Amino acid sequence: MKKLTTLLSHLSFESMGFKVKLKSDIMKKLFTSLLIIFGGYTAINAQCDHTFTMTDTWGDGWNGFGAPLTCAVDIEVNGVAVATGVGLNFTAGSSQDEIFTASSGDVITLSNWVSGAYDNEVGWEIKDGDGVIIASGVHGGTSAATGYCTPPPPCDHTFTMVD
Repeated sequence: MKKLTTLLSHLSFESMGFKVKLKSDIMKKLFTSLLIIFGGYTAINAQCDHTFTMTDTWGDGWNGFGAPLTCAVDIEVNGVAVATGVGLNFTAGSSQDEIFTASSGDVITLSNWVSGAYDNEVGWEIKDGDGVIIASGVHGGTSAATGYCTPPPPCDHTFTMVD
């Protein structure tokens, strides 16, 4: 490891007649800058689970007992369907969750609603990565929500170069 550190601390570049010798303090700044850039990119693009909660005021699911039609909807993140036909399997109970992944800043919308037998009983909520409700509505609602993920804790790693 010491050989690698020594090599990096005395690295030279020759280009177009210029010779630049990088000293260890310059290398430290370079590596620190690269770590900050790549670490920031990772934190910005971190994804987490979001929750689409289907609710039914009557308690018999999004179709009603024995009803031939079932409500359904697609969940989109930035215009791309991440879950389709959500609700087709929701047949009993007052609520059911569908988990999907989104990043902070992503636009979450609902599309392609399919009517069921009792649309007036249908409700929904979208919760972010912290479980906070960021949108809610009833059958046919398409309110846009913005995804949110808790930022990761700061990195406490250090990079030390030895001369």
